[in-house]
Amino acid sequence: MTIELVKPAPVGWPEWVDRHQFIVKDGRDPLGLETITTDRIVPLLVPGILALSSRARYVSVHLFLLDEFARRRLEPTAANQSVYMRRCEYDFGAAVLLCERCGAEAAPVGTRTLRPIVRRAKNEVPRGFSVDTDLGGYGLYYRTPLRELGLVAQAGTLMDEQPIPIDLLASPRAVAIADAYREAIKDTVFYRQYFLGQDPIPRAVLQDFAKAGCLCRLVESPHEVGLVRGAFFEEWGGVDPETVRRRRQAFALMLRLAETTPEVLVDQAQHRRATWAALEGTVGESSAWATTVQRWAALYGKEYYQDGLLVLWRGVNRLGREHCPPDGMPPSAFLDLVRRQLSSASSASVPTRSPSMAHSPPTRS
Repeated sequence: MTIELVKPAPVGWPEWVDRHQFIVKDGRDPLGLETITTDRIVPLLVPGILALSSRARYVSVHLFLLDEFARRRLEPTAANQSVYMRRCEYDFGAAVLLCERCGAEAAPVGTRTLRPIVRRAKNEVPRGFSVDTDLGGYGLYYRTPLRELGLVAQAGTLMDEQPIPIDLLASPRAVAIADAYREAIKDTVFYRQYFLGQDPIPRAVLQDFAKAGCLCRLVESPHEVGLVRGAFFEEWGGVDPETVRRRRQAFALMLRLAETTPEVLVDQAQHRRATWAALEGTVGESSAWATTVQRWAALYGKEYYQDGLLVLWRGVNRLGREHCPPDGMPPSAFLDLVRRQLSSASSASVPTRSPSMAHSPPTRS
């Protein structure tokens, strides 16, 4: 017989918390520095490009859904459009997860909910909703870049001196992209019989639809490819020319770096290294290429800085959790604790050289 001695809880520990189950985590972005990159800086470097998706066909899919909503003359209210988008995204996400090319690694909107449902569905996939937010993933992620590309007019936009009640396609270019996607899927059983339906969808029907409508199939629709590429990189009425230039510059940087380092196309760490290497050759230049490299190098410099700051932050948090008494610790006592820890720590070593702590060396150093 073994008797397990349970260590008493620390003084001041809430009795309703099971300390064996309660795990304190620092969070993915506790200082909000990564959020600044994704929400504020990246939209300046590549406006209209959704950083969360590597598939350009999300443009076609959501323009098609908006166009179908208008064509079918569904009740033009924000609430109805929201339900419609969430239902359609759910069906589309199920098809992506069943795609023979990318299903195993795909991450469509609502993946966490959808993946176990699709896995359990032997013959038919039940209907449902993508994500529990207004307008689904479209409203959460895709609406803003599509608006910035001049393809979507959001509810409230004035048309004929009246605010529109729902999101609509904003240009003939947007209609052409929606038509191209419709052309690609028009003969599928899903589009002809199950689109907007209520009945469960056979797995075979979704798998067949994925062969034409999945995000990975854009390359098989050359006309659609040309339209989407034009939406990103051509200057046209209603779109700020500077945003078009920024997109061109960002993609030009990627493609030029890929000529010598192909890994930059799939590995962000390689993109960082290649950008830093290119930075050295732009010192003193004022060309568009030099400006683009310097902008991206500044972003990566900020990320290197924030990663170091995050290491310090997590270390300080860990130290506080380990040594803070139940009634708290004044700042002066905590700073003394940090000083003692630092003075007793061994000095850090960096391979091949000693880092300079002065503010005068170049950013790259």
